[in-house]
Amino acid sequence: MTSAIENFGMRRFYHQWLRTFRESQQSDGGLPVVAPFANSFPLYTDPSWSGTLILDTWQFYQEYGDLQIVKDNYDAMSRWMNLMASTIASTGNLYKSFSFGDWAAPGSETNPSGALFPPESGILPNIVPLVSANGDLYHEARRLAEMASILGKPADAAKYNSLADQLQTELNAEFFDATANVYNNAVNVGYRQISNLVPLTYGFVPAGHEEAVYANLVADIHSHGDHLNTGAIGTKQLLPMLTEHGDVDLAYKIATQTTYPSWGYWLTQGATTSWETWSHTSAGQSEDHAFLGTFEDWLYQYLGGIKPAAPGYAKVRIKPFMPTGLDFVSARITTPHGEVSSTWWRVQDGVRLEVKIPDGTPAEIFVPVSTAGVHAAAGQAKFVRNENGYRVYELGPQHDRQIVFEP
Repeated sequence: MTSAIENFGMRRFYHQWLRTFRESQQSDGGLPVVAPFANSFPLYTDPSWSGTLILDTWQFYQEYGDLQIVKDNYDAMSRWMNLMASTIASTGNLYKSFSFGDWAAPGSETNPSGALFPPESGILPNIVPLVSANGDLYHEARRLAEMASILGKPADAAKYNSLADQLQTELNAEFFDATANVYNNAVNVGYRQISNLVPLTYGFVPAGHEEAVYANLVADIHSHGDHLNTGAIGTKQLLPMLTEHGDVDLAYKIATQTTYPSWGYWLTQGATTSWETWSHTSAGQSEDHAFLGTFEDWLYQYLGGIKPAAPGYAKVRIKPFMPTGLDFVSARITTPHGEVSSTWWRVQDGVRLEVKIPDGTPAEIFVPVSTAGVHAAAGQAKFVRNENGYRVYELGPQHDRQIVFEP
């Protein structure tokens, strides 16, 4: 969803699609994995796919600041989460039913059955619990609790946060090896990057273990020759996780690989669109799929550094990351308040950063250069603090809109 919004005017499209999604809900609260509902996908309880009604509603609200979409979808989201709560109550507070899992992971495209299940997924009837499905359910419960609070429903917020707490406890009990600092799936397929990515991304790693869990993720990436080993779920999480932990150079290396599996490998194979799989081995595999192309979020949000600091970009945050070997980035997004842009390039004495903020919109701008000598034009932005190698400036709603930061 985010990649499409960053590139196109998608408000009306996603507003209608979310309506279609909730109108596809079943009488017991179940949601389809495809909307509009297709009878070829008669599965209604996969948290990683059906539960996206919650995550996409939240993302729509963040991008457009439209609280009405949360109100419109709240009953459907609650009914689905209540179904999940009753489902896992009989299975030790873990989801142990079907999930597509980290679909389309490397190697899955050669599966003789044609299905793109990752190696840790059990295929019917041999279902196994997955870190990914349970992690997604945990994340969805937390997001729904946030939306309940926003709508003034404290009892619901407490209920869904309690559900998330229960899931967190059981997730760590079932999957976490505190000695090795890895999350293992419940089948003997070996550790995969998704195993540690999901707990790190969603923040349920036990206190004191986060850095060791992250270090094991990085070690696995290195063991794959600095390549990803992720599918539809893990791919969108990998580059942001590395960047936020200070490894933007490694993220950039993964993003610019040209050998399998990578986006660059697609290009060497003549791809002009985002494929469903890391290599195209069958006519049944789509050559126009979005879910492995989510690295584009990283281009806008991390290399360009553009994010909403309040729903609908009522406040803008610009925090670009600058990997070694990259000398120029320019990103532009049309928000509900107008155009936001971030452009930076390396100059002799450091980096020059130019930002554009819509009239009347406050902003927080992180300038990722040494503190010595950095300045903005007089009166344009107020320096407020140093933070982890950035100089942070605030731009009030009445300031000039085109701001230049330079050594």
